Amino acid sequence: MRVGILEVRLLSKLVEDQLSKDCYAEKRSERRKTFATFLNPAI
Repeated sequence: MRVGILEVRLLSKLVEDQLSKDCYAEKRSERRKTFATFLNPAI
């Protein structure tokens, strides 16, 4: 099965986008945890 260079580029772009979204979501939840701890040190 031969895959064109365009398809490969598109696929890698999609994967990159997904990875950066996951990374961003992770950072956001970390920040939220830090913020919650800052507001309520008893946590």
